[in-house]
Amino acid sequence: MRTITEIQITGGNSEQFFTIIWFHIQDEFEFTLYAGWNLISIPLFPDNSTVSALFPNAEVSYEFKSGAYYPVSTLLPGVGYWIKIPQASTYQIYGQSFTSNTMTLSVGWYLIAAINQFSIPVTTPLTAITAI
Repeated sequence: MRTITEIQITGGNSEQFFTIIWFHIQDEFEFTLYAGWNLISIPLFPDNSTVSALFPNAEVSYEFKSGAYYPVSTLLPGVGYWIKIPQASTYQIYGQSFTSNTMTLSVGWYLIAAINQFSIPVTTPLTAITAI
């Protein structure tokens, strides 16, 4: 789903020829959300990451940070969100896979997302994560 569909090249007094090859592999992910509240994260970097583009009928979406919930209009990989949908729906999203994430966390609650690959959290010391 490209937002740029053409390019214009100007200048020069003679005829010019160009070959433009646009090679962009995108992954696909399917969401099945239920009526009401859903806890989600997006496993891709979509071309358009606004809530209205990804989940057109979403009523509201929230992010948890600094001990409180805040409304959001853009969704990013690596973050968990609460999203409210009026009726059960399935959505397809496309983009580049979110395959790695490094975070420094202090004591407290977080709503974070998994990457789009199998992973095992590594902590220092090894017992630092008490719940996943």
